[in-house]
Amino acid sequence: MFIRSVDLMENASVPVSYNVTGDRVAPTLTETQINTTNTVYKPATFDLGGDVSDAGSGIASLSYTINGVGPNSMGAVVGTAWTLHQDSLGDGTYENVVTAKDNAGIVSTVTRKVTIDNTKPTCSITSPAAANNGEYIKADSFNFKGEASDTGSGVGSITLTINGVVTAISPVKTWSSIQD
Repeated sequence: MFIRSVDLMENASVPVSYNVTGDRVAPTLTETQINTTNTVYKPATFDLGGDVSDAGSGIASLSYTINGVGPNSMGAVVGTAWTLHQDSLGDGTYENVVTAKDNAGIVSTVTRKVTIDNTKPTCSITSPAAANNGEYIKADSFNFKGEASDTGSGVGSITLTINGVVTAISPVKTWSSIQD
């Protein structure tokens, strides 16, 4: 592009050149380690990762926020692959937003919600009573009842082991199993 000015007496300035390249396309940003927009459960250490590219002006920066805190730089972009290592997070839900910005200032984001659950579930036998623990029971069959709970990701499974034989119990908060 050239620009010049002309005054009322038809005197023209020297043309000035100005070069620009248009870029209207946002960067391409993918996340493939978790690969879902649904909330997922993870231990305290996990990775987010994927690819970033921009066919127009190129990638200027890659950054992230956790629960709105940031942005935090992910360093220089080398190639197209990126990884964000999360380490030692406490129990809770974390919204991770990764942002790619190209040299024209256009951004793309991906958001991943991760719930960290490092707390073990609890399990107890409610029947027969704890006072009977270790005693002999005179019966051909008997009924065990109990409760399981988890304040984080929820109870995934319950198993009952008798004389080395494992029996799966459906993942409910209260359960019973008749043994003979």
